[in-house]
Amino acid sequence: MAIPPKSRPLAVTVHDLAFVDYPEHATRHGLRFFHRSLVLTKRDADVMLCPSVSTKAELVAYLKGSIAYAKKAAAFVNQKNMMDPVKSPFGNDKQPRLNAISIAGWHSMDHYGQMVVYARLNGIKPGR
Repeated sequence: MAIPPKSRPLAVTVHDLAFVDYPEHATRHGLRFFHRSLVLTKRDADVMLCPSVSTKAELVAYLKGSIAYAKKAAAFVNQKNMMDPVKSPFGNDKQPRLNAISIAGWHSMDHYGQMVVYARLNGIKPGR
């Protein structure tokens, strides 16, 4: 999946998460593609749209799972390993483990801010 440069807010429709529930029906390449697509969508989309309540519930559960994964990864960091090089989520470069963990905090707040502005510009009161 490629996300084009944005000149306007990006809305992405997530139709289903069948590849999560039924991975045996996808190839390894397909699974990598779909999982990476969700990562990019989560990172770059200003809003995610779900055409059904069940898809919305699945997507919320998936995103909550990614938050749990990040918390587990953060708990693993200590004084001995915090400067160990790990793969950057933004390319093939390496970065210190501590830096990779800090991204979860500032990057999610960056997108939260974008979503709040988008919602308010569309007459939606965030958190309701």
